[in-house]
Amino acid sequence: DTSLAAVELAANKLGCFTSVPNSTLENTLIDMVLYIEDLLAQAMAYGFDDAVINGTGDNMSVFEPRGIMLNLPATNRVGEPLETFDNIISSPGLILHNIGLITSGTKDDIGEVIAVMKRKTYYNYASTGNNSSLPYPNLNGVRVKFTPAVGDNKIILGDFKQYVMGKRRGAQIASSDQVKFTDDQTLFKVSGRFDGQPLNNAAFVEITDRTI
Repeated sequence: DTSLAAVELAANKLGCFTSVPNSTLENTLIDMVLYIEDLLAQAMAYGFDDAVINGTGDNMSVFEPRGIMLNLPATNRVGEPLETFDNIISSPGLILHNIGLITSGTKDDIGEVIAVMKRKTYYNYASTGNNSSLPYPNLNGVRVKFTPAVGDNKIILGDFKQYVMGKRRGAQIASSDQVKFTDDQTLFKVSGRFDGQPLNNAAFVEITDRTI
């Protein structure tokens, strides 16, 4: 048994730019162009993560993907005493039992659940319960991914295959010395066109430190 659902995606533009004096590009001892392009790529990646987690959807003034938090069911927002995580080795159980709140919707219950949080949240609260034999951050074997897009002292558990992301045009980096020619500066920009939305709003759980 299977089913198809219509999903409508827009072509929202995500981008950023910065200008740099030509003298800086010419006189530095490092490859400043590659350094700036790397910074823009990081900014683009953060914007992408933030859209997936916190996107507000299209409205009169803002055009964004629909993020995981936008229509997350109230029953999938829970609190746990995260402050105890450093002190008890079984603490990831406080997190992982909330996986039971995830519903599979119209699909089979087969997707991998991962935990997403800020890096400092993991090392402050959760790392004591990791499986040290695995070569990646984890909570008792559940993979952990880091992003600053998740709030402080928060963890999101979810089947991220239940979030569909459409890419109209991938990220492209370009530069021009014509835009600010009279200022003797070079402009660097990166942009892409993306949209996305959860296929199943209940495929995710937000866990917040209830002691705050």
